[in-house]
Amino acid sequence: MAPASRRWFWPCIIALVCLFFLVIYQRNTIRAHWWAAQLAEAKNLTDQAYYLASLAAVGDSAAGAVRRLARDEDASARALAVIATARLPGRRAVDGLRRLMADADREVAESAAVHLAFMADRSEALDALITGTASEHPRTAVAATAALSRVGAPRVTGALRQAAIEHPEPLVRAQAVESMIALMTADLTDTDTDATSCGPVRESIAVLVAAVNDQATFAGRLALERQVDEATAFIRRSSQTGSPGSPEKPSDQAERTVAQIAADGLARLTGRTIEHQIPRTPTQQAEFVNDCCRWTEERRSADLDG
Repeated sequence: MAPASRRWFWPCIIALVCLFFLVIYQRNTIRAHWWAAQLAEAKNLTDQAYYLASLAAVGDSAAGAVRRLARDEDASARALAVIATARLPGRRAVDGLRRLMADADREVAESAAVHLAFMADRSEALDALITGTASEHPRTAVAATAALSRVGAPRVTGALRQAAIEHPEPLVRAQAVESMIALMTADLTDTDTDATSCGPVRESIAVLVAAVNDQATFAGRLALERQVDEATAFIRRSSQTGSPGSPEKPSDQAERTVAQIAADGLARLTGRTIEHQIPRTPTQQAEFVNDCCRWTEERRSADLDG
């Protein structure tokens, strides 16, 4: 009888060979997990860029590592996971960003939604955003409605109108109104559109007029407002011209009504003062829609002539 050491010699050799080939076969996956771990710990932009590029270079092999990074307890690591997820090939990117759009951290959720907006030429990415506007989770719905301000498409306008009217959360309705106004402004600056017709935005104006009756309150800054605040703060820091008397941005805890956002948006579109504390009957609303359309046409014609 052969000694035990000799009896197990060839099985061990075979197992080691199999293990060797398994490691070779899965080398990109193994490296991706190491890169993801290093990325979560990286503090400077150079290191972060290196590990993100490394993950992108191995394509599908990085999917598991990126999913693990997206579950990290640190929101800053999950923010990096958004970038890594967007670089995954095929459907994996959209599915991963859809999950991250539901993140508990506002900045992570909004970053995921913006990356989906960058992919809006892909139907599944646009579907994810449009579905997100109706989410029962306010953070997801806010992120989706904010990102859609970057996407001009008939389906987008319809989804925002619906969110502005039907979503149960006032903050989501207010964000949908802000995004609608951004898209309407873009439509009205299109020189290929007849300046004497507000046809492209008439239905949206009707939604805004209806929203002027929405006296529900919300707290917090909307997406475009925060972008303006950040840009203003950056310019002030760069120029060092800020003074103690410079106006402060409204507190994130200051409460406003959806009606205020709608009225302020209509005022920018029409060039007229719009009251946001006067309820209107359906008949009065219909008449006011006509007035707003006329004022919008007049202002657009004047801007184009000027």
